[in-house]
Amino acid sequence: MREEEEVPPPRKIRRRRKNIDLTKAFGFPFGDKEWPVKLLVHGLLILIPILGSIIIMGWQRQAVAGIKAGEKGLPAIDIGKSISEGIAPFVAILNAVIPMTIFSFATICVSVGSLVGGILLAEEMNEGIFVVFGVLIALVSYGGIIIAAIIMMIIMPELRRRGFHGEMFPLLSPGKSIAVWKAQPIGYLVLCVGFLLTSLLGGLGVYLCYVGMLITLPWAHGANASLLAQFDMLLEDDPAPDGHDETAAAVSDTSRTPEDTQGHADTEVTDPKGMSALETLDIESSADLSALETLDIESPGDLSDSTAEQSTEDATPKS
Repeated sequence: MREEEEVPPPRKIRRRRKNIDLTKAFGFPFGDKEWPVKLLVHGLLILIPILGSIIIMGWQRQAVAGIKAGEKGLPAIDIGKSISEGIAPFVAILNAVIPMTIFSFATICVSVGSLVGGILLAEEMNEGIFVVFGVLIALVSYGGIIIAAIIMMIIMPELRRRGFHGEMFPLLSPGKSIAVWKAQPIGYLVLCVGFLLTSLLGGLGVYLCYVGMLITLPWAHGANASLLAQFDMLLEDDPAPDGHDETAAAVSDTSRTPEDTQGHADTEVTDPKGMSALETLDIESSADLSALETLDIESPGDLSDSTAEQSTEDATPKS
């Protein structure tokens, strides 16, 4: 009669998960053999009012999807597809740009009005204090513009990311974005820094008689596509922001290439049923994951029973 063995507590599976690689993102557009043609064509398309922005966002959305699917290089030039893919992110960003534009215009009007009004009142009433009040109001107004610009810089990557997921009005559901920021605060900070750097570097084409912007601006969009794709993959590696634990992805994520799975930061995933006989694993490559997938484990008891049977057979003397 087999003795019942005490089942050990559930073990944890660790997988090394990468963080956002800025150098990889900056070099991504140049990994395509046809990068000069693709960047130049989209640089020319950007010059088209409104439609150019929709095309470049649709092209960027295709690049994000391609990177996540393991494809190499920039998307092919397909204006029709880029237009259809770019409408959602364009509307999503427009939701924030329009209020920001109205706020900035109103703030400038208040600033100019306060300065002019203060000067006129000071001359009429011979009181310099009105000029001081006008200057203070103008400074506060311009401070509001700076704060609004910083907020825009922070939320813009998230608006674009959600637009790439097909959401046209992400501002109406801020809870989703807050959950994302809580799930990956460091990753999102790196994402914002990457966007800031690409915007600065993308504007360097101005110094080449503006012609250089035909290359630098599309390059910035391509680099941002890599940044957004990497951040999306960070979110997919972690439990979903809405609280649904995606532990299966920690063991059977076969869609990643070895390059995508190497260099992952430690993330701990506990099997909800408890995998009693598994020791803590340090999974660094897809080969390790494939090795786990070959195990035919239907329940936690399978491992315990097989271990106990093996021990009994070893202890029984052979006749």
